[in-house]
Amino acid sequence: MPSRFHDLLTEYLDPFVDQLYAEPIRILPMKRSPNGRPVVDPDREIVEAVGVLDEVPELTGIAHGNRSVSHRVNDLRSQIAGAKFQLTVQSHYVAAPGKSVRQGDHVEVGPRRFDIVSVQASDVTRVNLALVEVPTTAWEGST
Repeated sequence: MPSRFHDLLTEYLDPFVDQLYAEPIRILPMKRSPNGRPVVDPDREIVEAVGVLDEVPELTGIAHGNRSVSHRVNDLRSQIAGAKFQLTVQSHYVAAPGKSVRQGDHVEVGPRRFDIVSVQASDVTRVNLALVEVPTTAWEGST
């Protein structure tokens, strides 16, 4: 049973956040066989929603060094400049039966395409989706 706090967040805060920062998204449910390509999951519905996409620049440390001299010494160097993507969505979009969101599902945010890496509850009323950006050509044949 929802609390009074949950009701207040749902009624007042979430619509305001989405009005200011959200953009339309489309989540395509996918299923995979152990060694196969992903295909559209016919048991789950496509989710049309709005969400807040957060893109944070990230420098990834890569172990790099001369291992022939010492197996214990490696340097962590930031050789790759990338980004970390997180999408927050109101939980009522993905909590309904048949509209669940899982790791491996595809997400469209405008012209950009992503795969879901993890799904976690953010707070009382929102869900965090950790994403990885996928080139458009990688999706051809799977949707």
